[in-house]
Amino acid sequence: TTAPSADAPTHQDAGEPAASDTAADYSATALAASGVTVLLAALLVGAVATRRSRQQQRRRPRHRIALPPPPVAAFEAELRSRQDAAGLALVDRALRTLARNAISGGKRLPAVTAVRITPDRTVELHLSVPASPIAPFRAAHASTAWWCPADAPDLLSAAEAAAVAAPYPGLVGLGSAPDGGAVLVDLEAVRLLHLSGGADEVRAVLRALALELAHSPFADRLHMHLVGIADDLPVADGMADRVRRHDTLEEALAELAARDATARSALLTAGAAHPRDARSRGRADDAWTPEIVLCGHAPTGTTPAELGRLLDARPRTCLAVVTQAPGRGSGPVARWTLATAGPTALPGLGLTVELQRLTDEQYGYWGELLRISGSDEQHPAPDWTVEGPEPDAGFWPFTGEGDDQYGAEAQTSVPPRPALPVATPVVTTGTSAFAGTDPATPARRTPPAAAAAGTERRVNGHARHAGGPGPAAGAATAATAATATAPTGPGAAAAPGAGELPPARTQGGTEPQTAPDAAGGSDGAP
Repeated sequence: TTAPSADAPTHQDAGEPAASDTAADYSATALAASGVTVLLAALLVGAVATRRSRQQQRRRPRHRIALPPPPVAAFEAELRSRQDAAGLALVDRALRTLARNAISGGKRLPAVTAVRITPDRTVELHLSVPASPIAPFRAAHASTAWWCPADAPDLLSAAEAAAVAAPYPGLVGLGSAPDGGAVLVDLEAVRLLHLSGGADEVRAVLRALALELAHSPFADRLHMHLVGIADDLPVADGMADRVRRHDTLEEALAELAARDATARSALLTAGAAHPRDARSRGRADDAWTPEIVLCGHAPTGTTPAELGRLLDARPRTCLAVVTQAPGRGSGPVARWTLATAGPTALPGLGLTVELQRLTDEQYGYWGELLRISGSDEQHPAPDWTVEGPEPDAGFWPFTGEGDDQYGAEAQTSVPPRPALPVATPVVTTGTSAFAGTDPATPARRTPPAAAAAGTERRVNGHARHAGGPGPAAGAATAATAATATAPTGPGAAAAPGAGELPPARTQGGTEPQTAPDAAGGSDGAP
C-alpha cells in the first residue's frame, strides 16, 4: 500500500503516539538533546516552508494562515536552529559533480560507504575500496578517503547538478559525529544493517531514517517498505509515492522477490555487476531503483533464510534491509550491527556516530506541524493589523494628563518650518543646454521686445538670430558674476573697449551660453 500524504486521513496503531495528544501534553523540555541531525532538520524545515508558501497564496485578504500551537512551534524553532541547508545542498552538488566527471571521463563511480560533513562544510567520502580521486574531490591521508571543500572550483552549479542523475540514491543520514558533523551511509552498499537495542529505541531510529529517505534529495527515485513502524508516516506533498507499507516482513520480501529478479535481469543485459556499475555508464533505469526495507522487529521463522537468499544473489541488486538485530545465530550475518543508544563505531571506517532518532513526542510534533502547514484553515486578522478607524487617544503613549514633556499639547505644538532660501542665478562655462540655469529658478522665455531687436541666441553651440537684421549683438563672459547685455546697431560686433573683458571661449571654440540675469531675462535680453 502507498503512504498517504499529510492531508489524507490516516490510521494509527497502539504503538504510535497521536500528534494531537502529544502536542496537548507537551511541556517546554530540553529539545537541545534531540538526536535529529542537521540534514534531517533541513529537510523537514524545507518541506514546511514549501507548504506555508502555498498557504499564503491561498490566504484571503485580512486573514491569517493557521499557525502551530506553542509546543509545536517550539519544536519547529528547534529544527530551524539545527538545520544546515547549505551543507545538504553541498553534498548533493558534490556527488552529482563527481558522477558527471566519472561518466564523461569513462571512469567508475567509487565504492562510497559513508559520507561525513564537517562543521566547516567539507564533504568527506569514505570508500570501501581504494581509488584515485575524481574532481571535485581530492585524496586525503589515504586513497580510501576523499574530501571536497565548499569553495571547490570544479563544483557544478545547482542548476547544472540537477541535470545529472543521482549516483548514490541509497544515501541517508545515520547520525552525528562527536564534533557535530553529520554522517551519512549508503544503505545500498551496506546491504543489511542490524540495530541493537530495545523496541522503542529501534522504532525511534527507524522513524528518523524513514522521514529522511522519504524527503531525500539524494534519490531521484526510491521505494521504501515499512514493516511495523510509522503506520501514519507524515510526508510532504509528492513524496507519498516513495512509501509502501506491509503487515509482515514476509509479505514485503515476497513482493520484492519479483522486483529483484527484474533488476537482476536488467543488470545482466547491461553487463553491469551492480547498480553503481550501471550508473557509472550513464545508464538510468527504473529496474535498479533502490528498494529499502525498514523493519521494526527481528526476522523470525523462515524469513532469515529468504532474506539471505535475496541479498546473496548475483549480480547484486539495489536491495537494502534495516531491521532490529536478531538473537545470536538466528539470522543472516549483517555487515554492520549498530547500537541505538550512545556512540557507536562504524566498522572499518574509523568513524564514531550517535544514531539520530525521533522520540514519540517529537514524532507527534512533526505530524502536527506538517498537518497545520497544509491546512486551509484561516482566521481573521486582529483589528489593529488592518486599516480602520483611528485608535483611541489612550492607545498612544506619552499622552497622559499631567505629562508636561510628552503631553498631547506638547505633541501638537509643532514649530514652523523655516522658509526655503531664495534661488540665485548661476553662471557657468558649460556648453550643456542646461548649464548656467539654477534648477530652483526655471529660465523665463525671452521677452518679445528683445527678440524683435535682433537678439542673438546660441543653440547647441551655433548662433541663431531671433529676429531683426544685423549680426549678433554680443556675448556675456564666463568670468563675470553678472550677465552682459549686448548693444544693438551697426557697432555691435566691434572689439571690446577699455575696461571690458573679451568673450570667454570653451574648449570647443564656441562662446558659452549665459544664464538669465537677476531680473529673469534670457541671453542677451536688456
